[in-house]
Amino acid sequence: MFCCPLCVSVTKLPSWNVSVVAGVVSAEVTWSDFPGNASIGELYLTYTRENENVTVLLPVESVDERSYHIYNLLMPNSEYTFEVFAFTGSIEDDIYSSASVTVTTKEGGMLPRK
Repeated sequence: MFCCPLCVSVTKLPSWNVSVVAGVVSAEVTWSDFPGNASIGELYLTYTRENENVTVLLPVESVDERSYHIYNLLMPNSEYTFEVFAFTGSIEDDIYSSASVTVTTKEGGMLPRK
């Protein structure tokens, strides 16, 4: 167990895999099925930029989802660590985390807004 960015006790599940395809300022994050037997109430995706003390926590729309697209929120040529968290209920209940994966976004400028 370790302390996640939420400062609560979390059980790390190394067999819960995450993969990331990073662009210049965006990323497509996918993860495998939850490997535990617990009933999951909520999923969250987190990402942290290298050398920063801020973790972004994004709610996943459904516990059945297996991907999340982050659009125009990342910085070019920067290293980020991604992780998925599963909550079984309230904050007092069990919390699990996936394996973490670190990627570097591609070089380039910001994408033009449409």
